[in-house]
Amino acid sequence: MDKENGKTQPAKQMQVLRLRMADSEDAAAGFAAETVQDAIAIERPVNIEINGQLAAVVMALPGSEEELAAGFVLGHGLVRNREDLLLLRACEPEPPSDGKGDAAQWPVRVKVVVPVFKQPDTPGPLIVRYACGAVGEGSSPPRQDPIALGLKVKAQSLKEMLADLSAGQEAFRTTGGTHAAGLFEAGGKLLIVREDIGRHNAIDRVLGRALLEEIELSNKVLITTGRASADLVFKALSARLPILASLSAPTALAADWAKEGGLTLIGFLRPRRFNIYTWPERILN
Repeated sequence: MDKENGKTQPAKQMQVLRLRMADSEDAAAGFAAETVQDAIAIERPVNIEINGQLAAVVMALPGSEEELAAGFVLGHGLVRNREDLLLLRACEPEPPSDGKGDAAQWPVRVKVVVPVFKQPDTPGPLIVRYACGAVGEGSSPPRQDPIALGLKVKAQSLKEMLADLSAGQEAFRTTGGTHAAGLFEAGGKLLIVREDIGRHNAIDRVLGRALLEEIELSNKVLITTGRASADLVFKALSARLPILASLSAPTALAADWAKEGGLTLIGFLRPRRFNIYTWPERILN
């Protein structure tokens, strides 16, 4: 599993006032107050420039911004392989005009050059998302052939993948404030796990690392802790991933796009049960 790459700075300590209900059956006992140290997730703006144009503003955990931007362009269908990344460079964090604040929260600019990128004829970035998501100009799945049905995965393997993803969520155990995504081989081996404050960012980091390491995605499984919305399906289809599984629910549009694109969409992934919404032929029971 890739642990050395994709390092982020997940948390800072903060003094908080914690209220806890008194250990009493008396409803009038109220809450006891105490001052404690708590770890909270850090977020910083990441400005992604594509071919010299601001394409996205993303709030993300500090660190490995190049990986994040690489996955962003792959998930939006702007590149197919590493050779399409003509330039990928993160600049030094830019301090605010007053020079104050935590350096870990200063904005970072990432420059990306790809063979073709057309900015829509509207003011502002192509996509502005703050740890959330969007699919840019379109409201339809990628225009491409459906993904082939060749890959088969055992249901038991999905259970094992879920356990490995949970074990890799170090930032979540520290802060309780992050999502995670994991890339797996069909047999269950965990290849990459990433965390971020947004489910889209976590997936972008996984896709970016896979792109930079030239990992073939057409025979892999992607698991996310977040809701399987249409924009996540868009990313999976753009990367030609055959299976997307979520610990949460899918949306109706996500299921429609997955069906059209040949993507197996799984929701409510749990150790003892899960739902298969599209293309169940890939899952062996």
